[in-house]
Amino acid sequence: MSTLYTRDGTITQHDAETGEWFHNSAGAYLEAVKNYIEPLSFSFWNPDRLTVLDSCFGLGYNGISLIDHICKHATKQVELKLICIDKNREHLELLPQVLDQACFESIEEKKRLSDFFYDLSKSEEKLVSTAFDIGHISLKLTFHVDDLKKALPVLVKENTELDLVFHDPFSAQKIPSLWTYDLFSLYHSLLKNKGGKLLTYSTASGVRGGLSLCGFDIYRTVPVGTKNGGTLAACKPDEVLQHSIEQNLVIELDQEEIDNMKGRKGVPYRDPNLNLERHEIIRKRQIEQNGSFPLKKPL
Repeated sequence: MSTLYTRDGTITQHDAETGEWFHNSAGAYLEAVKNYIEPLSFSFWNPDRLTVLDSCFGLGYNGISLIDHICKHATKQVELKLICIDKNREHLELLPQVLDQACFESIEEKKRLSDFFYDLSKSEEKLVSTAFDIGHISLKLTFHVDDLKKALPVLVKENTELDLVFHDPFSAQKIPSLWTYDLFSLYHSLLKNKGGKLLTYSTASGVRGGLSLCGFDIYRTVPVGTKNGGTLAACKPDEVLQHSIEQNLVIELDQEEIDNMKGRKGVPYRDPNLNLERHEIIRKRQIEQNGSFPLKKPL
């Protein structure tokens, strides 16, 4: 994979299979903070414990930015259970370089994190855990080297309850199997008991339509670079979300976004058994779009 410095000085990589970069060119760290961390208003929320799923972990900016943010702002000990899923481990050997960047200088005990990820990149283990204190955090870190479509049903079967999901695969155009209504419904079952939230960089109407159909309330996060922001999906509105809206960290959808989400563009991707190929998922969606919102023939 090719490595590139983004405009905020942090590194990202290019994925040869999809042809996409891991992060926004405006900044890998900036994107993580604006799309996944700041919308959660942690200083206002001030939780004692958190269980967070970092899906499609990649270079780890989302989960590491969460650790960094808590290290900077927590005034008490926080029990953080961070569950990470990624089917590829090779890029984890770059985690020591990611952690060594100036944006993460507030994180203590970085060597333990670096060693964990580097060792995992060279290991053949599929499930690895570690636990230690890092600043104000009592951290339990679990990494599943697995396909997200296989790992999520296991978490549901284990009755895992989540506060947050960071959903960060490559785009729905490239990998629609990771953006389906059926996958989102698993997230909702993991989040609903805690009234949790899902955050993603995507603003695609088909993604938002799938999330909405699962029972999430849909909001937009602030723009990053040339992109229009991301999406926050909440199981239910709460005072933390209201605070984020008041602070302009989260934005209610405008009428055009709502219309797109409820119309033809908002028809979700579907994969009931989580086993369809890309072309089958796209074809099923096109059939549903044509059935529900037939295109008008020109006069």
